[in-house]
Amino acid sequence: MKNLDVTGALASLALHSDALEEDWRDQALCAQTDAESFFPEKGGSSRAAKKICQSCDVREQCLQAALDNDERFGIWGGLSERERRGLKHRSLELTEATAPGPTPRPAAPAAVQPPEGTAA
Repeated sequence: MKNLDVTGALASLALHSDALEEDWRDQALCAQTDAESFFPEKGGSSRAAKKICQSCDVREQCLQAALDNDERFGIWGGLSERERRGLKHRSLELTEATAPGPTPRPAAPAAVQPPEGTAA
């Protein structure tokens, strides 16, 4: 029976996980275009960036990465920071609305009355 090198296995898994996480970025259309369009100035148009995102194969991974990392700037997954914030807020509301409520307490037992004619 072989001894397992747990530390080495975990390190290998972490490296593999990082490589998979980075893989979607290699496939992103934004990596092949002008990055400035994905970071418009305040009041600037994000239409061009969002149009590119619509046809990107890794849009969902991009959006999830932005939500997971709390990205505050730029267009990620086709959404602006304000749109991502709204999405996150609606998601939290939905989670709270569908979460089970507190477990109701059982009713207190009725008080036992002493028989008539006995002292309490």
